[in-house]
Amino acid sequence: MSFLLPALAVAFAAFCVWLTVRIVNRKERWAKWTLAAVVGLPVLYVASFGPACWMCDRDVLSERFVLWAYSPLAKATIDDYFPPSIYIWYGELFSPQYGLVPNSIWAPGALDPRRAITKLLEAEYDRRAER
Repeated sequence: MSFLLPALAVAFAAFCVWLTVRIVNRKERWAKWTLAAVVGLPVLYVASFGPACWMCDRDVLSERFVLWAYSPLAKATIDDYFPPSIYIWYGELFSPQYGLVPNSIWAPGALDPRRAITKLLEAEYDRRAER
């Protein structure tokens, strides 16, 4: 199982190189759109964590959905691919303590991003302990 992620990374890189060659040599439009989707969707997924915390705080999204949707980020954190402090900083970015969102919008008793990340990590630890 430890070889799976590096193998997928190499396959992903090879696919991106192949698409780039198709774009440069043949100027194919479908290759441009495919490369944009292949690179853009993972970036959008990670970038949507902060706004998801913000929407969860305001009861637009359920806490359960956010915990489910971002459990792969928790897995990456547990496997030491990313430090949890990055997620905590990004989840708290729109909190009143940073001054980016007016306090009147901030709902009392809102989901703390630290608590959300802690729940994600605890759920992943529990899943691994059951195996």
